[in-house]
Amino acid sequence: MAANLSKLEVVQRFFSGTGFSYDQVATIFPEWRTVFNELPDFLRQTTWVSDSLAIMKENGFSDITSKSLTFGSSAIATARKT
Repeated sequence: MAANLSKLEVVQRFFSGTGFSYDQVATIFPEWRTVFNELPDFLRQTTWVSDSLAIMKENGFSDITSKSLTFGSSAIATARKT
């Protein structure tokens, strides 16, 4: 399936959820294998989002929100300084 696609097209399809598994992408990009093997555990263990939200609150920010993105592999934290 990937033979007729550029690496960019494979990555785009992977992240859009249309057609490629982690194993297939790691075969095409072997240097990514470590990320695919270690990232899920790291993301489950990290507390950066809750830590960041607490720090914003402690420093007088309001309207503090966060949004999980890309199947929980990234997040955006926002706040307003008043």
